[in-house]
Amino acid sequence: MFPNAIMAIVMLSIYVLLALNAAIFLATIAIAIKDKVMIKKYEQACARLRPYLEAYIEDEDCLDGLLRHMAGGYNRRVVLDMLLEHARQSKSSISGKFERLGYVDEGIIHAGKSLDFNVIKQMCLMKSPKAFDVLMKGSDSEDFELKYMCYYTLSLLPLSRAQADIFVRKLVSSSILRDRIIEMIDNMDLGVERYLSLLEMQSSEIGKTVFLRALKGKPGMKDEANSHRLLQYLGDTKEVRIAAVLVLASTGSVKYFDNLIELYRQEREWEVRAAIAKSMLDYSECGADVVEALKVMTYDEAWWVRFNAVEVLAKLGVEGISALVDISLSKRDAAVSALAYGALNANQAVYYTVKEYGVENDD
Repeated sequence: MFPNAIMAIVMLSIYVLLALNAAIFLATIAIAIKDKVMIKKYEQACARLRPYLEAYIEDEDCLDGLLRHMAGGYNRRVVLDMLLEHARQSKSSISGKFERLGYVDEGIIHAGKSLDFNVIKQMCLMKSPKAFDVLMKGSDSEDFELKYMCYYTLSLLPLSRAQADIFVRKLVSSSILRDRIIEMIDNMDLGVERYLSLLEMQSSEIGKTVFLRALKGKPGMKDEANSHRLLQYLGDTKEVRIAAVLVLASTGSVKYFDNLIELYRQEREWEVRAAIAKSMLDYSECGADVVEALKVMTYDEAWWVRFNAVEVLAKLGVEGISALVDISLSKRDAAVSALAYGALNANQAVYYTVKEYGVENDD
């Protein structure tokens, strides 16, 4: 009797497993069919709505025509997807188009209830300043990634002067890494005068540092009226001095060469001296003066200063290489001679300079 009962249980288990596998198979097919139907439905909706959306993008007077065809939650989501994709590919802001369709207000309401990465990404593409308040509130989140995304999105919005002041004040006092803060400040794409004004409003070291570094390479900084305002920061804290050295050198103005050399002679912090040595590459037009200054720096007590000086000399053409040869043969300091010798052997700039010089001589 027992063997028959066991056999019945085994057969029943087999039937159950077969039925379960069949159910899983059928469910998989059903899901695949459903997905295919949904994709087809989405593609059809896109094809139907795209002409009206494109007309609206070209001419906002076509708004009513688009609204008539996008009634219903599903159609609104399809239009939002297409408009977000257009914003992602467009170089100009179309925040007004999102606002007129009500997407910005919907996003703000959603964010007020539950701020998540999806709505932040949408606001990042919409670039509407109306999202300022909800994003500023989100920047207080305990979730660091969410906080970072809020700050980053804020940096891309066309903020008013008052909003920018509030944002900058909060950003520079946040826990965001300095390099990321500089990136966000650069994202704001303000005029040089506005950047300088914000810099002069800063009282903290981090605030001054990030704005100085953000100014580096800005076209307007070649104007002496702007760059001259940075000289005061050469007497500030170590990090601020380093940032000021780099931005002043990046202007390429020979007028600041003497300022930096004088600072080098007085500077006690090796990090600042190393920054000055590195910045000498921007003064290659000074010729013999910059080479002589770098030759002095190669005997600095700090290794990084010596290293930067040697690296810059290697990039200054024949005059720089000649100086390195002299240093490598000098018996004044064996360590410095070895450093110069290493640069002559390993630096690619030396190789190309010597090669070019040899070709010119052959000609």
